[in-house]
Amino acid sequence: MQRASAFTMASNMQSPRIMKKHLAFVVVALGVLGGVAACSSSSDSTFGNQKAEDDGGPPPISPIVPEASTDDSGDSGPAQCSPKIPDDYKATWAKPVVDHTACTADELTDYFNACLADPNKKDQCATFAAAHDKCVKCTEPADGSGPIQWFMDRLYYALNVPSCIALVEGNTADDSCGAAYNAVLQCTRVACEGCLATGGNFDTDFKSCRTNAQGTGLCKSYDTVRADTCKNVTSAGSDATVTCSPGSSTPVEHYTRVMTLFCGPTR
Repeated sequence: MQRASAFTMASNMQSPRIMKKHLAFVVVALGVLGGVAACSSSSDSTFGNQKAEDDGGPPPISPIVPEASTDDSGDSGPAQCSPKIPDDYKATWAKPVVDHTACTADELTDYFNACLADPNKKDQCATFAAAHDKCVKCTEPADGSGPIQWFMDRLYYALNVPSCIALVEGNTADDSCGAAYNAVLQCTRVACEGCLATGGNFDTDFKSCRTNAQGTGLCKSYDTVRADTCKNVTSAGSDATVTCSPGSSTPVEHYTRVMTLFCGPTR
């Protein structure tokens, strides 16, 4: 299977050394096309239906969206980056909530620039949110039902690709492709957030942990369901792939396209 990412580091972990911030722009060809061009790498989501590698393990998770991450050297202590899933873990699905009156097109662009392009500028984002309360409540609701999902007290964020898929497909049911896609991402996040909490590097340790999690145990079971459920929905050239992946779009174009599905004006 070809794996892809909608995932962004936002703020410094609790480490005495603050590393350089950067914004990486990446593009991925999905499904059987399988090509990736990037100047940085990370991990989050899964697109396409390419089979696993011959050795039986999953291929690396590949980035599909821009990343703005604060790197961390992990010098706060040995990072604990082996996947760990609680015995009673069960993925949950927050169905997407849509309000096409929440934001104007300009507000969505401005939200991207204020809060996502450099998520370390928290005061800038807070100022924007105070002035555009209705829009921001739609773009990043606390329950994860909106287009932008923040994690670990705004340590990193992800574009809500699963809900994008669900909205494009017109199916938000618990057995939909969007829900299955979400279960994989959620499982690997839960399995590996301890890596970040112990000083692991976002772009290397966390990514590697999530790749390992996606190919083993419960997360692998979720991924098997995703591959079957989404085999037609996220194939190359499908409406979901064209809309929810970046293609040739710039980061702001990609993000605003997805956010518009949830919060922007209808055309």
